[in-house]
Amino acid sequence: MIATLAMLFTTWHSGAEESAVPGSMIAIDGTRKACDTYRIDLVVAPSQGRCEGNMVLRYQNQRSNSMAALRLHLDPNMSTRQSLEILSVEDDTGLPLAWNYQPFKFGSLRSDKGAVDVKLPKALAPFGETTVSMKFRSSGNLVVSNMVVLQDDPYQSLDGWYPKAMTACSGGWSLDDDRPADYDVTVQLPSEFCVASTGRVLNEKPREKQRVLHLKAERVRGFTLYAYPHWQRRERRVGQIELAVCLPAEAATWADRMLDSAADAIAFYEKEYAPFPSRHLDIFCPGSLVSGHSKPATKGRMKTSHFEGSIACWAAWAAHGRNERTQCELAAYDINFGGQWLVQPADCA
Repeated sequence: MIATLAMLFTTWHSGAEESAVPGSMIAIDGTRKACDTYRIDLVVAPSQGRCEGNMVLRYQNQRSNSMAALRLHLDPNMSTRQSLEILSVEDDTGLPLAWNYQPFKFGSLRSDKGAVDVKLPKALAPFGETTVSMKFRSSGNLVVSNMVVLQDDPYQSLDGWYPKAMTACSGGWSLDDDRPADYDVTVQLPSEFCVASTGRVLNEKPREKQRVLHLKAERVRGFTLYAYPHWQRRERRVGQIELAVCLPAEAATWADRMLDSAADAIAFYEKEYAPFPSRHLDIFCPGSLVSGHSKPATKGRMKTSHFEGSIACWAAWAAHGRNERTQCELAAYDINFGGQWLVQPADCA
């Protein structure tokens, strides 16, 4: 099997400094740049093929006009094999808010429930903020008995697994993932599942054959979570950066080599560019790295220099806040194990 190798970063620092105020940061010019904040309590039931979540969103109006309603896109509904159902919407005092599904179209994709509009209790002033709570349920082929794939790539990928806020623009709403956000996510799932995520683990608690992970990520454009019962997780700390690899048991011998390569690539980046803009990195491989001949099952021979170059290339691209597809990105895609890098770059500047 050709392996899919992916990477999940969190906490990017690009052209700005951290602020002591949650959901914001200070740009180089001294202005405060707002970020949304998501607090999500998620219960994943692989055996039932579904997730149930309670989400509290603090939304920042980034425009100079008032807003009467808030729109969120519901990406799973754009697929015939997935669904995302809104169960209830409330304000920060617990009072119900009026809401309704909205049709959404992108290219050949279309759904009558592709978005949801929430009527705010009062107009949201320019650069003001409001808080709404949503209960939701999702089902489909992204959560199955032996794999959980809650992907949330940046840009116009339409693969967010939760209701995701949109930015009002002239004549409608922007589809771009142009709203860097902070995420505070608690996920409960069966104890045998190993997890790789955009968020770093703050703590973990066992609960009746379940595990409950508290994850956090700052100023990212999306939050991805993968889980698989047959992974083994190996961790290493490199300076202030927490590294981890999640591999199938038959590929466990690759763990140290991958961690070594990641550490070398980070050292290269910091020597040639700047301090590495992340403090958390998960690398995972859903497939197998070995074939019947015990050789890497790749599109070519695996070379450490390629692995290092991919990481450094992605890091350079993300650290500079690039929002367009670049040769760097395409090169990283081509030379890895035939799969994709999942990088969540963001800067609020």
